[in-house]
Amino acid sequence: MQFKKIAFALLIIAISTYSCAKDNLGDDPQDTNPKENGINMSLASEGTYPDAERVYLDANLKSASKDKASFYLKKQLLGKQLVPNDAVTYDYWKDKQYFKDTPIINYIYHYYDVKDDKLYFSANASELEGYTHYIFDGLAMWVQKNGKTRLTGGYSYGKLHGDFALGDENGDVLERFWYTNGVKSSVILKKEDFHSSMVARWEAELENDGYLKVTQVYDLKGEGTLEFYQSSYIKNRTTGEWMRATSNTDNPKGLWKYVKKTDNSGTLEFYYRGVLAMKTDVKIMNAKEITLKSTYLDKQFDQKDLGKELRFLRK
Repeated sequence: MQFKKIAFALLIIAISTYSCAKDNLGDDPQDTNPKENGINMSLASEGTYPDAERVYLDANLKSASKDKASFYLKKQLLGKQLVPNDAVTYDYWKDKQYFKDTPIINYIYHYYDVKDDKLYFSANASELEGYTHYIFDGLAMWVQKNGKTRLTGGYSYGKLHGDFALGDENGDVLERFWYTNGVKSSVILKKEDFHSSMVARWEAELENDGYLKVTQVYDLKGEGTLEFYQSSYIKNRTTGEWMRATSNTDNPKGLWKYVKKTDNSGTLEFYYRGVLAMKTDVKIMNAKEITLKSTYLDKQFDQKDLGKELRFLRK
């Protein structure tokens, strides 16, 4: 419960103090309206909107008069985020006394072009009941005129944060990159890096005592994302079949890149939160089997696994 309190308190502080900070800092440096791949990445991710039936915004999503507006806002209500108190009941709906007078209200903000009423941008946004401040916190999406997704990403307390995917005119992923609290990672992965020969769920056996089996799984997706986790299996003594003992939900997610060296060898790189987490040498044995030997592990991982070679099967 303490973690939830801290997280929500930070969000409340971020929303409540925004106007004061703006007054002290003067002009917002984001007013320069820089673009990346033709996309405005410096939208007004926190601020104040008037209490009006229709809110009009300029190109940076700041409040504007109707005659000078580029967009207008529609809010999609998701509900109140009730903040738990110190009582460790682990019941979300009972633990709601902390900050009970200022619940967080969650929305999806949809911004439409005033000229053609087409969706331009959507983002998760949070407000405090009774206040006019907002802050982007969660997923975000930029949309092309043809309705296809141009860019997906996210915000954390008003700052660009998380995995971003840039799409072409059809919405297919061209490249991926990462932001951490407003700072872009130097790593940019192109669609050519997501080699089709590697796209699969690969599984390697780590332990097997005849009754319990533990495996390592790398699930490489075609658009450059991956899930990595371990699975446990228990052998049915009657049928001899292995039954999965883990649910494998909410698995860690990252990005991957394959660099081909020869027709049957290359290098596979895994990225986690914008940082190179692991680098491996790959040998392609056949269409259903590869070996991976780690040549680099980030310090967040156990270094005893460095240099270990595992045999993975396509599942």
